[in-house]
Amino acid sequence: MKNITYYRDYLDISYFSWSVPDKGYVWIENTDFVQSEPASKILIINQKMQTENIIRPLANSELWLKFAQLETSCDHIESFANSFGWLGVGEAIIYKGNGTAMIVGESFLRWELEIRLLKTISQLWEWTKEENEEKLKKSITWNKSNVYFQNAFFKQLIAGYGMKRPEFFNVWTYGDLYGPAQVFIQEVLNEKLKEIHPRLLFNKDGNLQEYIYPKTLIAAIWYQFFQVITGQKKFIRCEICNEWMDVTEKRSDKTQHTKCGNLMRQKKLKNNTRVNKC
Repeated sequence: MKNITYYRDYLDISYFSWSVPDKGYVWIENTDFVQSEPASKILIINQKMQTENIIRPLANSELWLKFAQLETSCDHIESFANSFGWLGVGEAIIYKGNGTAMIVGESFLRWELEIRLLKTISQLWEWTKEENEEKLKKSITWNKSNVYFQNAFFKQLIAGYGMKRPEFFNVWTYGDLYGPAQVFIQEVLNEKLKEIHPRLLFNKDGNLQEYIYPKTLIAAIWYQFFQVITGQKKFIRCEICNEWMDVTEKRSDKTQHTKCGNLMRQKKLKNNTRVNKC
């Protein structure tokens, strides 16, 4: 007979977990390096660290959203890292802090790139979902033989005759916006999902089950967004504040944040009270 309690305890390692140092992270300048590169600030573990806290980042269903909306400043990035850990893309660098030593760090430029890319792809996904041609026209551009994605930060060839995906020109009509946008989203997501791997682990009943296990925090963030795109998680915009909200396990007619609905009702109640007094 299975010891269910044992398997429920064992289940802790079946979920993606990530470590966060108890003293958080700090930025160091590129002048603190023996090399002249990298040319940006580097995020490293605070050397006063005593222990690590183990968290489950994916337990926060809005992790992808928090990251996509993150301001690309050192303070905001550090705050995010202190809550969820760093991305998991660190590189060994030579640091001149207390003597010369080899440590691991993540550059500001890499954080900036990942934030802007997720922000870009999530916006593009929303525009295709809403069939917003006005905004898509600003990002999907055609010339005689190529179609590109382009915004203030990225320019990427989506398809080109004799160069990349020429077969799509037999499917798309010139000026098509939705097809190229979806292909670009697909290309970026598939590249990011290379860091996601299936594992065979025990579930709470003691049976073997497939679990999807990200290799790094940034892979976990992209996987969570992948779940949104594929409908495994459902996000809509609140009809009051227009911010995203997770309605995956909510009633089907939920259209607003609970706090927004409460504030709206309070406002109506106050207005009705004033009318009655008059």
